[in-house]
Amino acid sequence: QIDGFLGSPAYMSPEQINEEGPSVQSDIYSLGVVMYELLTGKLPFRAENAITMINKILNEDPVPIEQMRPDLPPALVDIVRKAMHKDPKVRYGTWFEMASELANTFPQLERYSNEISSTEKFNKLRSLPFFREFRDAELWEVLRGAVWEAHSRDENLLLEGEIGQAFFIIVAGQVKVVKDGKLLNVLKEGDCFGEMAYLSGDRARRSASITSVSEVQLLKIQATHLESLSEGCQLRFNREFLRTLIERLTWTSSVLAQFRR
Repeated sequence: QIDGFLGSPAYMSPEQINEEGPSVQSDIYSLGVVMYELLTGKLPFRAENAITMINKILNEDPVPIEQMRPDLPPALVDIVRKAMHKDPKVRYGTWFEMASELANTFPQLERYSNEISSTEKFNKLRSLPFFREFRDAELWEVLRGAVWEAHSRDENLLLEGEIGQAFFIIVAGQVKVVKDGKLLNVLKEGDCFGEMAYLSGDRARRSASITSVSEVQLLKIQATHLESLSEGCQLRFNREFLRTLIERLTWTSSVLAQFRR
């Protein structure tokens, strides 16, 4: 312990050394030091003792990162420099501001941030009517072998006449069902499609085309995955398929009855 401080002062901001209270800006400074060290393999200030270290933090500038790592993007170097500025007013005002600059420097970070965790997927499926009878363990079974897909508007998801045994559950968004160029139905979150080809067996052809009418998220399940699930899980799928079939037959009968009037 030195002058009331615990631990090494190497990561402390100038204002903390001057015994000012912690703040977002002091935390950002400390992160800047960590980034500097990770990028260069060295601390920005090195000294034989804590007193000398403190003096350097207060009065000297670190060796510029670009001298040691000329291969780094200048924008990244600027971010670290700003985070470590001695004047807290010059540093980033918020974590979001700093994160935004990092995201702009590395656009691929946005892709990672948009990825959905397994827990988020589970919670989303749990909220869907299709899975209301499934036990938690069975939902995890389903997720382990299923594919989570995202599609933009007006994408052809299935084509009438093509062969396939995968079926889909709409997690978010809407799709339209078209047969012979005529709109049959619009399906929404929680509905399934493609199950008829699965139920029909090997080499079954799609009876209609499916196109997204908005951005959609889908859970894609191959027939082979469904067949590998526990008996109880398969039973619940078959019950939902039967319920869906009955609902659609009832709807079709109602529409036909209206035309006959």
